[in-house]
Amino acid sequence: MIFQNFGFNTLQIKPTVAPTVSGFPDQSLTTWTSTESAQWLSYGASVCNTSTFAYSGSTVRVGAAFSGTSAKWAGGCLAPNGKIYAAPHVRTDWLIIDTNNDTRTTTGSVNNSTVGSVYDKITNTVYSFGAGGSKIVTTNDSSSNISGPPDRTTNAIQGFDGDYLYGCGEFFYTGMRRYQISTNTTTTLASPGAQFGERGTLGSDGCMYWGNSPGGTNILKYDPVADTCTNIATGGGTFPTMIQHYDGFIYLLPSDASTVIKKLNISTGVISAAHTLASTFQSSNACIGLDGRIYIVSSLNGVGTIRWFDPTANTSGNITISNSDTSYQGITMGANGDLYLIPWNNSLYVHKLPLVTGTGTTATNIVSQYNFGGRMVWPG
Repeated sequence: MIFQNFGFNTLQIKPTVAPTVSGFPDQSLTTWTSTESAQWLSYGASVCNTSTFAYSGSTVRVGAAFSGTSAKWAGGCLAPNGKIYAAPHVRTDWLIIDTNNDTRTTTGSVNNSTVGSVYDKITNTVYSFGAGGSKIVTTNDSSSNISGPPDRTTNAIQGFDGDYLYGCGEFFYTGMRRYQISTNTTTTLASPGAQFGERGTLGSDGCMYWGNSPGGTNILKYDPVADTCTNIATGGGTFPTMIQHYDGFIYLLPSDASTVIKKLNISTGVISAAHTLASTFQSSNACIGLDGRIYIVSSLNGVGTIRWFDPTANTSGNITISNSDTSYQGITMGANGDLYLIPWNNSLYVHKLPLVTGTGTTATNIVSQYNFGGRMVWPG
């Protein structure tokens, strides 16, 4: 949307005053500062590790099969009611996975071409950008369209200023746009002059970061306060998915022929190699598990595994997707710490990767704090 023994090293951002490690910051605050950012990093590093938590070695199917529509839903996010809301891409309905009882339904008739979803705790509403975009109110699961960016846009990111969602142009548009939740209006911002990857992330510095598209050599940093775009050289490779980890680094997850996971030091703006995978893996989405690992899915047909990466141990491996199912464009944590896969192309089933160690109250309490809200969470 990954932790273990996360002692911050000298390359990490450190707050001037260390926060009290008492829980993740409140996502319903209308405005965050570096204090909340530091709290998010510190608490995540203190509670999530492979000694306390572990996941199964394979997934299980959830519910009945869907029809064979290609590119069904693109990403999802968890709300406090225990439901994951996945945004429609080719389809025009929202996918709702109730992780309390492992049931799934679809609802609504809304704009499609959306990519990723973000939950706003201030309004109890999930938003997704696409051809304008759509929203779904989690108190009653009612959906409607929004006046979001009119062109194909990357996943929406909620900034420290909680009333705003930000998106970067993808495929058809090269600019930045800001959607104001309270007024349902979109404003055109600075232009980076290029298209970027689908899966951006909010950094712990309050800036947004997006990966590069195939053929691109830079990732994008957007500063919402200064309204400025900065290109940061990757040093080679395509990285469509990025994720802010509790160790302070943003990790760039590879696609195409690359096997190298890279990391961005936010304080210096330097990208360096973090880990080399055993084989190529075209990343389409990722999230952080309660064990501190990053779990990555691929939207390619024929890729019947989840790839995991442990930034602390600097190790990686594969987890089998059961029944030889493939092609997922989202992975999101459920209310009990399990991880759920969002169907994409030839995948007909939602899948769940069960949490098998550390289950119960401890896992549920942690999830109820850190997974609700659009700030400092993995890509939706």
